[in-house]
Amino acid sequence: MAVTLDGSSAPPGALCLPSRSQQLCRILARTRPANSEPPVRGRAAVVVHDGPGADGDEHWPGLSWALTLLLGGPGRGLLVDAQGPQGSLSTRLRALAPPADRCVSWDGMQDLPVPGPALASHLPGAGGVRWWGWTSSKSAARPRMDDDWVQVAVETFPWTVVDVGKDQDRARDGAERGMALLVCTDRGLPAGRQLPADVLLQVTPRQRPSHAARHRDARRGSALAGEPAGSVRVDAQDWDGTSLASWNRSSRSGSARRLAAEIELRLDGAGTLEPGWPVAGRALR
Repeated sequence: MAVTLDGSSAPPGALCLPSRSQQLCRILARTRPANSEPPVRGRAAVVVHDGPGADGDEHWPGLSWALTLLLGGPGRGLLVDAQGPQGSLSTRLRALAPPADRCVSWDGMQDLPVPGPALASHLPGAGGVRWWGWTSSKSAARPRMDDDWVQVAVETFPWTVVDVGKDQDRARDGAERGMALLVCTDRGLPAGRQLPADVLLQVTPRQRPSHAARHRDARRGSALAGEPAGSVRVDAQDWDGTSLASWNRSSRSGSARRLAAEIELRLDGAGTLEPGWPVAGRALR
């Protein structure tokens, strides 16, 4: 159905709404057919990197993109660069997948966009992942870890992955608001302040191990000697490519499906699959 706002020259059969009808638009975006399955509440996770490089992910630049795709599904996950438009994630994705015309940005907007398919279709796409990080030159402020935009993301996407780079304070803030916390490291547990990680992604060296070692690791799973309980093995070489095509190929591998299954299993066991942060005076459960 065609919908216009204050449309004096609307096409026949179009639904005309006043421009200040945001509440009604929210209701329409959430409307589902009678007798259909109830909608599944979206889930959100914050990812912090403890590795080399400015944002801690120099050896696995595609991992946050991969988590969004593997957990949310192609075209159904949102990747957020919490470092803002100048972050290395935004710079990387901007170079790989320039946005189409009329893409929206949440940063600097007075009112948040209406959640639903309309919002998703106006966010830049990056290899099967929707991405929020593109912004106009007029607004260079870093996005805040606000309940409002988390609510919009959760209402719109099955999975929202927030990449905070090395910012442990921002990661802790997200965890305190009820978001699952994933810590990616190739150095064991992060030094200094301990983060309340729900899942520790133990990244292996970039050199691909021998066939015998890979077979042994597959049989032993993630419970390897010297690794913390609850950690998940990640092969950095699967996600250190420089193109969306290389990450797409990696996402179809058996190790990628194992990675997604192990992460969801651990989040399910930790009780973090259902968000519970307060939004607009109510709890999202």
